[in-house]
Amino acid sequence: MNQENSINKIINLINNNKTLEAKIICQEEINNNPNSESALSLMGNIFLIEKNFNEAKNNFLRAVKINPKNHNLYISLGIINEKLNRNEEAIDNFSYALHLKKDDLQTLNNLGFLYNKIKKFESSINSLKKCIEIKNNYPAAHYNLGFAYFNSKKFDESKFHLQKSLELGHKAKDTNFYLGEIAKIYENYLEALNYYKLSQHNKTKIRILEMLAITNKKNEYLSALDKIKNNDDCDRRVASITPHIFQEFKIDNTYPFCPNPLDFILRFKLLSEEKIDLKFIDSLIKEIKEQEFNWETPMRTTVKGHTSKGNLSMMNLTTFTILEKILLKCVDKYQENFQNENYTFIRSWPKKLKFHSWSNSLKKEGYNISHIHPSGWISGVIYLLVPNDIKNDEAGIEFSLYSDDFIQNNNETLKKIFKPSIGDLILFPSSLYHKTIPFMSDEERMCVAFDLMPV
Repeated sequence: MNQENSINKIINLINNNKTLEAKIICQEEINNNPNSESALSLMGNIFLIEKNFNEAKNNFLRAVKINPKNHNLYISLGIINEKLNRNEEAIDNFSYALHLKKDDLQTLNNLGFLYNKIKKFESSINSLKKCIEIKNNYPAAHYNLGFAYFNSKKFDESKFHLQKSLELGHKAKDTNFYLGEIAKIYENYLEALNYYKLSQHNKTKIRILEMLAITNKKNEYLSALDKIKNNDDCDRRVASITPHIFQEFKIDNTYPFCPNPLDFILRFKLLSEEKIDLKFIDSLIKEIKEQEFNWETPMRTTVKGHTSKGNLSMMNLTTFTILEKILLKCVDKYQENFQNENYTFIRSWPKKLKFHSWSNSLKKEGYNISHIHPSGWISGVIYLLVPNDIKNDEAGIEFSLYSDDFIQNNNETLKKIFKPSIGDLILFPSSLYHKTIPFMSDEERMCVAFDLMPV
């Protein structure tokens, strides 16, 4: 089989989802023609389909060495580096692709998307506006531009481009959600409710409940809550907002997961209880700091701080494995402490849980925004480093019934603040909102946070 026929056959196999057969022939072609840009590129695409991003990247890099003027190869590398969360490298790839092929629409849109991801919204707007100037009916670019304007708090411009993306048939599940958010910001609550009902965002349920509460649709609210409860009585997102609605709008909280989450916070003093010592903490810090960290990881809650990459519980770290055994014993004591409570959170405690763990290191003025852990059942944080020169509640953890994006008109929300010490472990329901209070110290605040998730 000559090279052209071989390449065509590989393409046909890929198009018919026969990637295994395509890979075999592709590898034969690479073995016979190591400098075949087409075969290397196709092999990269096969690995990309299989989500083997590192191998995909290796093949595209080999192809680029053969033909450094092919802008499509740089687009592929950009896509892969974005998947690998190497966002700055991806931006370099797309920028070079744009250098090779000026005003390429796909590249301009990809750059806009990536700048959004790393929260460089002005750069995103500049790239996407240029894309739309070239082709005004580019639906994905309108969506990405609407998202950039939304995060820049330019809500009229955001609404225009989000609606334009809908008109052009863009299928992003978030479009109606953000249109609902804009209507909510402008206090057009019925309009917001209609958008949320069309949305498929993971916050859709809680936004609908919130809009029903604020528009005094009490019966519809209770009916919607009953429907959710009958299908799933342990939805952590729903459990996160119903205590707030009870406090803010005086509507009974009939959702049974954990109606009074502030009562289910428990602190352990692991140092004074002699479960660990300072030598153990030093070993843990050293082990964790040898792992990879990201600064202000995109789509995470950390501001002015580093977050470890990946799940520490999957890395077979010696000291960390010992820590998890200690944590499990504390979780057993937690469960025993609340064993007489008749809520889903306790009554339906999963028979099998697994750890998802990460480390968070905050610098001066650093904090975590208010959030929950919807995939977890019970969550916790253990403090490894705490600044000495802090004032009042600085660097503390604040638990409350209120998220920063909830409507709050009537009452100051209930909250509890814990000022941690080194070796403290705090356990709490994963549905409970919490955030870190900023601090002005030059010293580091480092912790391990984790969820125990139902298997």
